Amino acid sequence: LKAGLFELADVLVVNKADRDGAAGVVADLSAHLDRLRPSGWRAPVLQTVATRGEGVPEVVDAVVAHGEHLRAVGLDRTRRREQLRQRLLDLVLDEVRRRAGGLLSEPWGLDLLDRVASGALDQHAAGAVLRRRLLERWEGDADPAAPETR
Repeated sequence: LKAGLFELADVLVVNKADRDGAAGVVADLSAHLDRLRPSGWRAPVLQTVATRGEGVPEVVDAVVAHGEHLRAVGLDRTRRREQLRQRLLDLVLDEVRRRAGGLLSEPWGLDLLDRVASGALDQHAAGAVLRRRLLERWEGDADPAAPETR
């Protein structure tokens, strides 16, 4: 059992509950969930037999109840904001990777890679060079007609 599982999971589902040992897994999970989360939500441990549809309505009810709990304590907005924050960071990082990869394909970028590979240049120094070139190129590519959000 990993501690992170209990920090992340809002509803725990043990599938194939008709198999030997399933009840023990449920008991073990439940025993580890004795600590309440700061939000007051204790993740339920549910059993299903998906091939027969057993326990599925209870899973749906638990997910709905968790959503209601998040709204009641105001965490739905907090989670949504964090999801949006991560998505925006991912979009920016994807663009940085794309542009940096393009720069490293140029002759000077290939030379930079060769110098790092040969040990003539430290990776951190090469990263600084790449960052400087990336920022210079990015600023030069700015679209003056693009609206800025402030």
